[in-house]
Amino acid sequence: SQVHKAAIKLIKSRTLEQLLETITVDLVSLFDVDVVRLAVESERANEFESAYGEQNYSGIVFIEPGIVDYALGAKKNVLLVADIAKRAPIGFDQIFVDCSGLIQSCALLRLELELVNKHVILAFGVRYPDRFHPGQGIELLHFLAQIVGHQLDQYLHQLDM
Repeated sequence: SQVHKAAIKLIKSRTLEQLLETITVDLVSLFDVDVVRLAVESERANEFESAYGEQNYSGIVFIEPGIVDYALGAKKNVLLVADIAKRAPIGFDQIFVDCSGLIQSCALLRLELELVNKHVILAFGVRYPDRFHPGQGIELLHFLAQIVGHQLDQYLHQLDM
């Protein structure tokens, strides 16, 4: 039911700003996670400063090109990590910059942005190990990623990004 509620909120977003607020604020409470990040690959990732305060670690971060495929694998759309201390995904420190010490378990979802040709990860992080684990079903998370990717792609395409 959490994914269904999130899907409705995402679909009802009427602007890019509303969509980003839904992703970075509403999904935190809907899924009871500590951090939601949109990690966007950019050739200029190292030129952007990411600074998050302790009140809110969620938001957008720019990562180096190739990190999406390195982190998830070329054909995988969802990666669930039970314990970061045992196996942090490639790019973890870039995706969760300023809060990587807080995150103990995470879910990484590939977003398909075909119209604007961007590679993006939707990342959920929690401060407790085993919140996400490889034995969990991923169908609904993949469905959520498809909705977020579609909506984000449409709004960015309208802005000619």
